[in-house]
Amino acid sequence: MKFLAKVYCPMYDHNDKKYIRLIIPENCADYVKRTQLNKAFLIKNSHVDNPLDGRVLTVKIPFRYRRCMCEVKGKPIQSLIEGDEVTVEIGFAGVWNVGNYSGFAWKLLSCTFI
Repeated sequence: MKFLAKVYCPMYDHNDKKYIRLIIPENCADYVKRTQLNKAFLIKNSHVDNPLDGRVLTVKIPFRYRRCMCEVKGKPIQSLIEGDEVTVEIGFAGVWNVGNYSGFAWKLLSCTFI
């Protein structure tokens, strides 16, 4: 799914993985909700990590060997700051269940700084 988004929180580390939070359009937020509802039957635990908070979506950045492993045009993802507008393409990466926690995962496929 490709759309125009605004950076809410720049790239950050969590459990040795890189994430970015984006403010997404309302119609994209509805699509994310529907996709997650369709896969909710795979959730096994009571503690659910929902990456969508209102219109703010937490997206995983595929990051290995000290660089982003997806297509990036314009400004590097590490240099993006709060309020930057970017055209992003994201994909649903599935449901995860670890210990007492479950959640949904969205990953970044491409990012273009406008």
